[in-house]
Amino acid sequence: MATQREKLCVEYPLAETIEQAIAWIKAGNSCWQEDSNDWPNCGGFDDVEDLKYNFEDGIDKSYNIHLVTKEPEMAEPFKVDDGVVSLVELRYCGGQDEDDKIDEGMVCYIDRIRLDDNGNQELYFHDHADRYGPWSAADFVLNVCGDEG
Repeated sequence: MATQREKLCVEYPLAETIEQAIAWIKAGNSCWQEDSNDWPNCGGFDDVEDLKYNFEDGIDKSYNIHLVTKEPEMAEPFKVDDGVVSLVELRYCGGQDEDDKIDEGMVCYIDRIRLDDNGNQELYFHDHADRYGPWSAADFVLNVCGDEG
């Protein structure tokens, strides 16, 4: 089977409290938060003081603070019905209407998955006709933040 895609910060679980995030950083890991102007990219906090300064009143999962391990990880393969976020703008193949595309940061839900000759996942989505797919899993990350990202 092919190597799994590299895990990106946005795929890590979300901190539920400021205390959890502080303990995570103190253990040598990182906390990253999406920049809503540049979704799905993330920015990190330099240290505990930086985190406390930015969130004096605490946090919950709605702040989208990801708990990122100090050691790099490989992402688990996607599953049917997973919500995934496009990392780049993707144009449909086959010369269809110019406006037919998946925008960067768009959330899509997997209808089915097939493997290419190298064992890499290729995705089909509920909201996009099969004639436009398959889409390479390498262009997507798991959405852990709900519909809006």
